[in-house]
Amino acid sequence: IMKRRKALFGKKSVMSPSDGAKPVAFRKEQEKENYTYACGRPLETEPALPLALLHPVFGQFIDDCKNIRLTAEDLACARELQLKMSEFYYDGSDRRDCLRVILDSYSIEILSLAQSTTTGYIEKLGRPIMICEIENEMCGSETDPSLQAFLHYHTFIRDSGLWKDYSSYHPCFIIPYIGFGGCALDDRPWREMFSLLPLNFHSTDGDAYDTLARHLAALKRAVRTLEGLYSEPDPIPYPPKPRDPSDRPRSVFPIFPHPTSFSLGDTGRLMEFRHIAEMNGRLIFHGRTKDRRAICIKYVRKYGKEAHSWCASQGFAPELIVCKVIEGGWIMVVMELLDKSWTMWDSECYHRPGDLKERVYDAVSAFHEKGMVHGDLRDVNIMVKGLEFTIIDFDWAGKMGEAHYPRFLNKGLDIGRMPAESVGDFMPILREHDEFMIDLLLH
Repeated sequence: IMKRRKALFGKKSVMSPSDGAKPVAFRKEQEKENYTYACGRPLETEPALPLALLHPVFGQFIDDCKNIRLTAEDLACARELQLKMSEFYYDGSDRRDCLRVILDSYSIEILSLAQSTTTGYIEKLGRPIMICEIENEMCGSETDPSLQAFLHYHTFIRDSGLWKDYSSYHPCFIIPYIGFGGCALDDRPWREMFSLLPLNFHSTDGDAYDTLARHLAALKRAVRTLEGLYSEPDPIPYPPKPRDPSDRPRSVFPIFPHPTSFSLGDTGRLMEFRHIAEMNGRLIFHGRTKDRRAICIKYVRKYGKEAHSWCASQGFAPELIVCKVIEGGWIMVVMELLDKSWTMWDSECYHRPGDLKERVYDAVSAFHEKGMVHGDLRDVNIMVKGLEFTIIDFDWAGKMGEAHYPRFLNKGLDIGRMPAESVGDFMPILREHDEFMIDLLLH
């Protein structure tokens, strides 16, 4: 990690952020071996984790943009921002100065970057909190404002020497034009854009005012949070140090989500844990609790908690330890870890004694009789060990009539889904869909 950071930050770039943010110049950086920036330009360079999972300040911001309770001050700032930013300005510095006055009155104090006419920033004890890049018009220059703000973050990290500091991921918000994004530092700078808001909406559009006001209120709260974090050691340290040699991360760059504890449902007792390594599949990790129990942790957008719990109670799913919503709309699922003696269903299972096939079929039938569906009963989701079996992956599972397929559903013939018009993106998962997949698998 230090070698890669030193190669990126150890020498001063001859290119300014305004020049580096031009698409042609930025593309050259991304075409280098291992690419330079984790920012989703192009898409395969997106960060290894969503920023909401890397640091809770980003997840809280995303939640606040949807749910924070608005005040008269928030709405007044949104109204003033729309009024002033819809005007025409001679150049970007005039627009930036106007924005700075509005945000100053809203208790978000932005400083000017001396060498730039369009950039402003907030810092705390030499650490970046927010960087604004305000172009005069959306089409007013050849540069991408979000990339320019991102490159100013890079410059700040380089010039301050923070690239040598492993005490934090150095979270920072960027505000390109009127958009909202985040930056962080791993072996290279990360960037993720959260939203872009138009300001030329109609003055009678109350929903647009509320959306803008919530983003402003969320930003104010996030700035205060980062000011507090940078006033003392960040509680989300980097990199995490293993307590035991057997827990040492096996990946080259051990990037893990920020949660380190959960409450046990039966007692409310707080259980600490740590991620150890990524497993097969993105955002699925092998971990261990403080009392040395091996666990599987996965992060999903939706999960069939009731379906998983019922199957576990019947003895044909791993124990579900906790399923909770965390910042940013993510769900953290912690369950019993299946050891390496468990393997996915394969052709050998057809010949095992003990009526294994019949018991799997009976289990799925009982599951359906409880009024639930799974949606993905493929070979990879039925694990076997000798004459035992267990069902996994309840991301789509739920009650009949409520469970739906996700977007971008893979309907390839090798998956084994029913070839029917009723199977598709956002379509209800039906009992006959499960029965088709399990019949194909077992027979």
